[in-house]
Amino acid sequence: MKILRVVALRSQSGAYGGPADTALAQSLLLGGSGPHDVRLISGVLAGDAPGEISGPVRVVQAPVRRLMPHLGNAGVFSWSVFSELRRYASRCDVMHVSFAREPVPIAAAILALAYRKRLVLQPHGMLTARTGPRQRLLDLLVKPIFRRATSVIALTEVEAAALRSWCGRTAPRTVVSGNPIPAWAGRLERRPSREALFLGRLEKRKRVTDFAEAARLSCDEGKGIGYAVVGPDQGDLAKLEPFLRDSADLAYEGAIGPTEVPQRLARTGVFVMTSLSEPWGNVLALALYYGIPVVITESAALAPAVSRYGAGVVVSDRSPEQVARGVASLLDSPTEYSAASDGARRLATELIGDESILANLNRAYAGKLGDSS
Repeated sequence: MKILRVVALRSQSGAYGGPADTALAQSLLLGGSGPHDVRLISGVLAGDAPGEISGPVRVVQAPVRRLMPHLGNAGVFSWSVFSELRRYASRCDVMHVSFAREPVPIAAAILALAYRKRLVLQPHGMLTARTGPRQRLLDLLVKPIFRRATSVIALTEVEAAALRSWCGRTAPRTVVSGNPIPAWAGRLERRPSREALFLGRLEKRKRVTDFAEAARLSCDEGKGIGYAVVGPDQGDLAKLEPFLRDSADLAYEGAIGPTEVPQRLARTGVFVMTSLSEPWGNVLALALYYGIPVVITESAALAPAVSRYGAGVVVSDRSPEQVARGVASLLDSPTEYSAASDGARRLATELIGDESILANLNRAYAGKLGDSS
């Protein structure tokens, strides 16, 4: 099968977040599994191109620029990337697109429909996380494309239900599948410390200020727990800066590249995700894979699984007090910490095993264009 995997942007800094890591990990997994011919197309911004990829996948990187700077990375496009998409769309059997209300994925999906190729859309939570006036206007174009897909990949049953509700009519066949662990992750020798780590983009939905307030509360109580923030600024660094001045236990380390994430995780004690309605969380999944206990919000799609496996602490949204207590409860009790670490590994084995993910991807690629069976 000739598979064309499309993601709007890949970067050294990890600025586009989880969809870029997922697209590469899926491509490498598919390419290494047997007869598939896999090609990955992505845009790259000047000065932020990712490193070379070695493995069973051909990578095409086309230069793009931000057509609408106020939209950030959501507005990247170029005729160069469109030309590459058009060239390879005619040759593939399946086009698998990381889909959002953005120029690159919309153009890729339209080309797949025009060439009558099997079209697999994977929204990564991006279609249902925001539903404001601008999104509703764009949905006049996006929803008809979505409904004509061969199939849709949802990260969890929570996202699958949200997509069916958002679609408003008969939705395409939906396959639920977690994201694979990146090929560069590997196994690590952990060196856990008395630290809580926020690792993600500094933007509104990620709620880094809740993490920072938890750090302030912990510092005021003399807990002696370090709170570290790592990730690219996408608007909320200015909100973080007052907390950095006021709390000696809080530090901002800037952005790191995706391949640096495992080593940074290896040095922490607890991974904290304060996001609102997080549809998955690639770094969260990687933390679970390494057996790192987590503190996450109850609106996160993986929160029920974290509770079920005892992989950490689930807290209310927008509750820095509960975050601080959850972190302290894990780091202050070796018994609770060990049990949560074991639960994290069990959860990761079920969610992100290569065999189950490959089976789900192949199931999504089967069928005919527009087949909703």
